[in-house]
Amino acid sequence: SLRLSVDVARPKAAAAGAQISRLDRTSAAMAGCGGRNRWCLEHATYCLPQFTLMFAYSMPVALLGALADDPVLQLDNASMNAALAAGSMMRAVGKLFNGVTVDTVGFRPFLTVVLMCAAVGAGLFSRAHDQTMLVTVFGLLAFCNSGGWLSACKIIESRFRREEWGPCFSALATCSRLGSMTARMGLGGLLAVLSWQSIALLSMPLIGCSWLVTTQVLLKDVATRSKHLDLRPPKLDELELGKRGPTLSRRARIMRMLTNRGLMLQASIVGSSSCLMALENMSPLLMKDLTDLGNAEIGMLATVFPAGVLCGVLATPQVYSRIGTSFGKLLFEVGLQVMALLVIIALGVLASFRSGDVHPVSFLACLGLAAFGTALNYYIKPGIHCLEFGEDCATASSILDGVGQLASVVYQLIAARIFQQGGKWSEVFLMSAGLVVMMIISTVLLFVERHGLTRPKLGADGILCSFGGSARTVLSTVAVVSTCAYMVSQAYSQAPERGPVEFRP
Repeated sequence: SLRLSVDVARPKAAAAGAQISRLDRTSAAMAGCGGRNRWCLEHATYCLPQFTLMFAYSMPVALLGALADDPVLQLDNASMNAALAAGSMMRAVGKLFNGVTVDTVGFRPFLTVVLMCAAVGAGLFSRAHDQTMLVTVFGLLAFCNSGGWLSACKIIESRFRREEWGPCFSALATCSRLGSMTARMGLGGLLAVLSWQSIALLSMPLIGCSWLVTTQVLLKDVATRSKHLDLRPPKLDELELGKRGPTLSRRARIMRMLTNRGLMLQASIVGSSSCLMALENMSPLLMKDLTDLGNAEIGMLATVFPAGVLCGVLATPQVYSRIGTSFGKLLFEVGLQVMALLVIIALGVLASFRSGDVHPVSFLACLGLAAFGTALNYYIKPGIHCLEFGEDCATASSILDGVGQLASVVYQLIAARIFQQGGKWSEVFLMSAGLVVMMIISTVLLFVERHGLTRPKLGADGILCSFGGSARTVLSTVAVVSTCAYMVSQAYSQAPERGPVEFRP
């Protein structure tokens, strides 16, 4: 009887166990689905605003070919470079102003206002009928674009662990590049069937939809989750607070950042890489001057530069994170920078030929490789460096981005001056090569500062000594490179032009 009851109970227990196992698997699947949805929402919170603001900023750049052909606007290369410089200036002002604003008011109200202003700016751009209004609206879009990265830094610093910062910035940079590529390829392709005014007006509801999703879904959900969800280690804030000093005011912390030698060297690297990233806005003009392509083809093929940046953002951080030694990482960085230097020199050589003599694929390949070699030093490393400042990460990022934007402004103004004096694209690329050399030197000096040969001094005297040494190093490097570039450009401009060689049988 006991054996019979055991034999009867065994299959019932097995069936009950199977049912419980199925329920566990179902609940686990539901939990996994919820976890994936939560993960997507966490990353979409900072990715979608950056995608939208980069789309709004790249929209006028994608329409540069059509703007140049509009007889009402009367734009030439010098005026368009000046307009691009004005946009970079507004981005620099926005970086310096919006960093402190994000740290003070928070990212949610800031993104709500900025995305709305971007949608209004796209509508006003479609109604521009003169150069003044065109530059003003482009400056507004650039100012709004400057806040996307800063608010993303604040979200990443407050919502993710330290070991996740690198992948987060890789995702952020990917969305930034996708926004630029979508504007250039999609809106540039529409130039074949629509006017630039209609295309600019069409982008307004797209930006408005993104504003609605961000404010009513993503940011609202973040406010709800932040009450009961903490994705960061509990002791990370205490460590950063002890490292920063609990009694320092915000002004004292900003002054401490400004006298940080590592941040100064990082600013030198960001300034050089920002000038190279300015080639993205100048690439349509380059293709228009040196090739025989139409406006629609130029608008679509100009996406090769953001595509190169996107490939660099996706590939180089993965390789960089798997390198075990600091010296190996330095060699990887310098290798990418040397590749960018060689490609810039090749672009200068190709630009010395007459229009139509070089196939457009050669320019596109060089532009893509230059973007690939600059992506790591422009997007990933500065962002990780800024998050080390804790709650002041947006301010630190605004300092680096402000320096980068100001350097980009000076670069584009010099390029505009070169074209006003009848210069050539080869002189612009010669200046770019000098900037890459400065970036290589600053990278090596930053490595020596962090892993270096001697231990840094402590105290006020040590801070002043390091500040003075860093300033002398960077300024001397800039002076040497600028002098060499100026001498070579003068020698090139004064050389007599050779006529075409005539072959006779």
